[in-house]
Amino acid sequence: MITLSCKFLAGRYHATPWTHQVNEGVVEWPPSPWRILRALVSAYYRLPETPDRRVLLSLLSQLSNNLPHYSLPNYTEAHTRHYMPIRREGKNKTTRVLDTFYVIHKDDSLMVWWPDVTLAKPERGLLEELCGAIAYLGRAESWVEITVKDEKPELITAFPMTEELEDNPQDILDTLNVLVPLDEARLTQLQDTLGMLPKPKKKRGKKSWTIPRDIVEVLELDIGDLHAQGWNGIPGGRWVRYGVQETSLKPEKPSEGALLLPNFARFRLVSETVKASVLPPLTQAIAIGDRLHKTLNKISDGLPVFSGKDQDGNRLQGHQHAFFLPEDADGDGKIDHILVWAKEGFNPDAVQALAKVRKIYGGGISGYQLVLLAVGRLEEQPSISSLTYCPAKKSQDQEKSYYWRSLTPLIFPRYPHKKNGRYQREEEVQRLLGEMGFPDCQSVELLPKQSKFGVKEQFYGSKFWRNRLHGKGSRGPMQGYGFKLVFKEEVKGPIALGYGAHFGLGVFRPE
Repeated sequence: MITLSCKFLAGRYHATPWTHQVNEGVVEWPPSPWRILRALVSAYYRLPETPDRRVLLSLLSQLSNNLPHYSLPNYTEAHTRHYMPIRREGKNKTTRVLDTFYVIHKDDSLMVWWPDVTLAKPERGLLEELCGAIAYLGRAESWVEITVKDEKPELITAFPMTEELEDNPQDILDTLNVLVPLDEARLTQLQDTLGMLPKPKKKRGKKSWTIPRDIVEVLELDIGDLHAQGWNGIPGGRWVRYGVQETSLKPEKPSEGALLLPNFARFRLVSETVKASVLPPLTQAIAIGDRLHKTLNKISDGLPVFSGKDQDGNRLQGHQHAFFLPEDADGDGKIDHILVWAKEGFNPDAVQALAKVRKIYGGGISGYQLVLLAVGRLEEQPSISSLTYCPAKKSQDQEKSYYWRSLTPLIFPRYPHKKNGRYQREEEVQRLLGEMGFPDCQSVELLPKQSKFGVKEQFYGSKFWRNRLHGKGSRGPMQGYGFKLVFKEEVKGPIALGYGAHFGLGVFRPE
């Protein structure tokens, strides 16, 4: 037996069935054997060195001579609507596009099982090589990782219909037509039939008929060639009735407690001038973070998650409101992204406000445009931000780290206590970490006074802006400090402590 395990890396599957138009909002599910085998043929021609065509022919013949069974993961139907620009009759117009897709959990896999297929070593090796070269299945948005296995799926939920099943459906929820390639016997019959027919006269602008010689040529046929040759069907394909069990179409509905709100949004900062060099330096982090805070507070009409105050005007406790953390993702010393993060998440009104942000102005900084890149759960997209993701780590869990270093200076919200002639700065950092819910550090190391900050340590602490443009906040000494943190266990970011932590001061980066 042969099983293909298909994991959709983006959690989405886009594919339009053969008999439907892309704007009808219909998704081909399960992916037809015709689509899967054509993907293998496409991958064959993208290999660095093209293998022997006879091995490919033997592989595809065996897969097309047998009908596969499916183990379908749970899914949810979703869609987006947008307007696409087109030029029609010499004028620029728009047309509405309906993009329908299935949402599949990224840890679940679609299993395609051929129970009666046994491959020799060359065919098996070629199949594994082709599956490794397939980047998507369906439309290009359907990123996929396909692996070859020798095991039967635990639960078969879609299968070819037989006469017995047709007469006694029982647990079958639905039946559907699935497009499959012809087996060798049917393909030979088709070739004999077409060979006896007189070829139609070649029409002006049309290509002459071609009869596929084998299953490889069947799967190589280009849709444009089919139309150009005047085919009204698919030479070499047929429709097979499949049954689908109820278990695959009714995913478990999560309880209300399991419905987690998105807790981050990430923006790209773009200068309104042509020159990218006018992006603000990291030293203006508190100014950029504070301006975005003001912008969102105005757009949202003072939602507590942005304003930091409840409906009665009282300050929120426990750092429940959003952090506006500027990033230098490429290490050039310029702020190029902003991460907006809230521990308690953003409700629909807050998400709507985030989507409306276009520009930030004022406060002694130039005008900048903001492009919303992503909204979601930070723990589900660990590599989304340089403030949470450590690319230099070689472990799999790159969104956690034992080691953190100051990216921007930390200004204490109060004067550290003095004990035995020494200021308790390290102890104050431990207290601030505890307020944010982080575990105790194994060590807190105060960096030398002349240490530099930034991704590549480009800036002295004295170069950083240390005052909010508006608003106050508790603040002790004006001096900014740098620290190295070593935790007893790996922790996730972002980490921002002290005065101005919600606006870009006191930020740490993983090492």
